[in-house]
Amino acid sequence: MARLGLGIKRALLCALIATTSAVSAAPSVTFPFNSQVPTVARVGEPYLFQFSSSTFAPEASNFTYSISSQPGWLTVDSATRTLTGTPGQTDAGASTFTLTAADETGIIHMGCTLVVSADPAPQLEGDISKQLAASANLSSTEPPTVTILPSTDFSFSFQQNSFIDIVQRKLFYYATLTDHTPLPAWLLFDATSMTFSGNAPMLSAFPQSWNVDLIASDVAGFAGATASFTIAIGTQQLAFVPAEQKLNISGGMQLDFMALQKQLYRNGAPIPVPGVAKASATGLPPWASFDSATLAITGTVPAAASDGSISITVTDKLGDSATAVVNLVSGNASFFSGSVGTLTTYAGQAFAYRFPDSLFSEPSLDLTLVLPPAATWLSFDQASRELQGTVPTQTMPTAIAATLMARTSTFGAAQTQAFTIDVKAATSSMTTTSRPTGRASPTDSSTPTPLPVAAGTSHTGTYQPAALQLS
Repeated sequence: MARLGLGIKRALLCALIATTSAVSAAPSVTFPFNSQVPTVARVGEPYLFQFSSSTFAPEASNFTYSISSQPGWLTVDSATRTLTGTPGQTDAGASTFTLTAADETGIIHMGCTLVVSADPAPQLEGDISKQLAASANLSSTEPPTVTILPSTDFSFSFQQNSFIDIVQRKLFYYATLTDHTPLPAWLLFDATSMTFSGNAPMLSAFPQSWNVDLIASDVAGFAGATASFTIAIGTQQLAFVPAEQKLNISGGMQLDFMALQKQLYRNGAPIPVPGVAKASATGLPPWASFDSATLAITGTVPAAASDGSISITVTDKLGDSATAVVNLVSGNASFFSGSVGTLTTYAGQAFAYRFPDSLFSEPSLDLTLVLPPAATWLSFDQASRELQGTVPTQTMPTAIAATLMARTSTFGAAQTQAFTIDVKAATSSMTTTSRPTGRASPTDSSTPTPLPVAAGTSHTGTYQPAALQLS
């Protein structure tokens, strides 16, 4: 009898456990539909939105989905969790419906709202790879992929004009993962500045990646246009520095762009091109070619050449990738963003002048200086961009006409700028100043440094040129 009672108790306990399990496994809402920033439907345009697999729990359940009380144009595909249809003019405005999930354990209903607009959606403007390359390490352009080292702070931004709206409405900005779930806790998005920032976590395995959607919309809480990119966290970071650069081209130029082979870095240290296992280029104009062994872009620029962007992606022997964006700018764009003007020095005085980076419109230029034969006391160092020398003591007052020649590292056509070195007679103070054109600015990098004078001389003056602010 005791054994029988024990058996009954066990049976009741098993039944209770089974009932509890069934109740606990019943469907529930875990991620509401309208928290997923669903897409705005447009009058006369096919609509498609796939709601997240984590909308209902348990996520592993084989749910059957259905909708009710919906507008006539809207249907759901249960197998793919996709809402589809084409709304008409009379469907404009907000409408509600019920989304139902059911499995063998039970059923759950959720109220949802959709908006139909008769206005066109905002549009993504341009290539987001170019924007990302300006502020982040871009390891790929297809898809755009930002690579971050673990346990490091990061921040990168999109431009406010990334999306355009022909109706000129106020736009709302959001960011989610591409499956419409929230961003991970370590990834922050500031809708005002359109900036992503955070501290990359230390993970149990590398690399790992997250697919992100930057959303712009004309309707608050809903999606209008989307820019998608990937954030990858890995222990190795391969990058081009700079990741984006401008290359001026003009008709007839013989292009031989070799700069990329010296711009590839791993974790901040330069790596040689032989360390690259694979290299490719996209966006090449028909007249240009790419050498994957040297990363060189070559070709003869035709007279009718137009602007364009070339993306170069390399993969090293460890499997890490980096992408550089080279923007081709056609026409006779100036290599100079300012002028040298007139530099002044004195007989018997040490002279040194460095051509500042702010003088030029792009970073990678080859400079050549043309001086008259009589100016043998002057020398120009291309690497440091410094013009220096000691003016002979007996030099008569004179104006030296000099010409600075600048060309891209393509060895194409050069552009020139003339300037003057005004040599004056020695003064009692032996203090000299340069008088270049432009407004004085104490922070400009063009301030030259004096050369040390030879032993045994008694010159105590210093060369103190006015700095340049070039625009």
